[in-house]
Amino acid sequence: MNIAISVIIFIVILFTVVVFHELGHFFVSRRRGIVVEEFGLGIPPRLFGVKRGETTYSLNAIPLGAFVKTAGENDPDNPKGLAGKGPWTRLAVYAAGPLVNIFLAFILLSIFFFQPVNMIVSEGIMVHSVIENSPAAEAGMLPGDIILVLNGQDIHTTQDIQDALEITQAETVPLLLEREGESIETSVNPEISPTTGAPSLGVFLFEQQRLSAWKSLQMGGSFIINLPVMIVASIPELKSNPGDALVGPIGAGQLTVEVLNSSGFGSAIFMASIISLGIGLFNFFPIPPLDGGGMLIAIIEGARRGRRLPARSVRLAQTIGTALLITMVIMITFSDIMRLVNGAGFGL
Repeated sequence: MNIAISVIIFIVILFTVVVFHELGHFFVSRRRGIVVEEFGLGIPPRLFGVKRGETTYSLNAIPLGAFVKTAGENDPDNPKGLAGKGPWTRLAVYAAGPLVNIFLAFILLSIFFFQPVNMIVSEGIMVHSVIENSPAAEAGMLPGDIILVLNGQDIHTTQDIQDALEITQAETVPLLLEREGESIETSVNPEISPTTGAPSLGVFLFEQQRLSAWKSLQMGGSFIINLPVMIVASIPELKSNPGDALVGPIGAGQLTVEVLNSSGFGSAIFMASIISLGIGLFNFFPIPPLDGGGMLIAIIEGARRGRRLPARSVRLAQTIGTALLITMVIMITFSDIMRLVNGAGFGL
C-alpha cells in the first residue's frame, strides 16, 4: 500500500479515536449537569465555531484530535463547573474518556475478527509472514510454508496448532512443513507470546474461514479481558527494549504503515483498535494532568468523604505530573525519530 495513503489512514484513525475519547467526557459532563463551554474537533487555531445553548462547537486547523472545555475546571466555587462537582461525579467524567476508548477497541476487534477469508490472525495453516528472531525464523520457516504436522499431530484446523503446542512440555518440537510441493522436516523451540501468554511459533498465518458474529464478539471480549495478562507478559520486553515497547504518535504511525503494507487494508481496523486501547490505557495512568490523575484525586477526596485536598498540593501534583509527562513524551518522541532516521522498523 502507498505510504502516503497509509499515513492518511493513520491520521484518520488517530483523529477518530481521540474524538470518541472526548465524546465520552462530553456526554457524561452534560449528563452530570456540568456546563461544556466548547467541544472542538481538531487542535486550535480555530477555523470556525457555532454556539448552541451554552456550548460552542468548533472546527480547528490541526486534524489530530479533539477537546472538551468545561466551565470552572479549576474553580471549586462554580457549581456548574467540573471542579465544583463532588468527587464521584468528577471520577465519572474523567473515567468516561478512557472507558469509551476501551469499548471502542472491543467493537473494532470484534469487527476485525468477523472479517471474511484471508483475515490475518495468530493461528492458521499457511504461513503469511515470519517474525524476525522468532522461533519460526530460527527453525528456517518461510512465508508460504504450509504446516502439516506439529509435535506429531496432524494439522487440519487452526485449533490443532495451539493444541499441539500446549500439550507438550518439551523445549524442542518436531515440525513437518510443505514448501513448493516438497516436505521439509525440522524442529522449533516455541516461546511464550508476550501478548497472549500462550506458546507461540512467532508467525502470522492465513485463516480461510469466517467466524460467526457471536464468536467474533467473544474473541474481542477475550482480548480485552486478558489484557492485564498481556501487559504483565510484556514487562520483560518493556525493560529490555523500551524503544519498541513504548511508542508515541510517530512510532504508532510508523507501525500502522508497516502493518498496512504487510497485511493490507483490512488490518486498519485492527490498528484502530490497538491505538484506541493504547490511548485509553495511557489515560488511566494516575498522573496529572491525565484522566487517571484526576481520577486519583477524586478517589482520595471521595475516601475523605468529600473533603478537598489542599489546593497547593493539587497544583504541586499537577506541576510534577506535567513535567514527568513532558519528559516522557520527549524521550519517546526522540526514540521514534531515531528509529526512522536509522531506517529501523518493527519487523513486519
